[in-house]
Amino acid sequence: MLRFLLDENFNHRILHGLELRVPELDYVAAQEVELKGATDSDVLEWAARENRIVLTHDFETMLKSAYDRIVSAEPMPGLIALPQVMPIG
Repeated sequence: MLRFLLDENFNHRILHGLELRVPELDYVAAQEVELKGATDSDVLEWAARENRIVLTHDFETMLKSAYDRIVSAEPMPGLIALPQVMPIG
């Protein structure tokens, strides 16, 4: 089963849609693990330690931070960047 970390501003409507389709979804929100206000680097570091894929809407800075981790050969379980508004159906 894939494990996810929801970035701080992840749209909970999308999360609700995922939960309806995958009730056993394994996720934690950044706020639940004391990552509220954390830098992208800190979020990605925590996700790597916990082997979680980050779900984010941050196309501005998170993608670059993830790329920098990959270039530096640091662990990077994954990052999925989604538009803020998506049809749930």
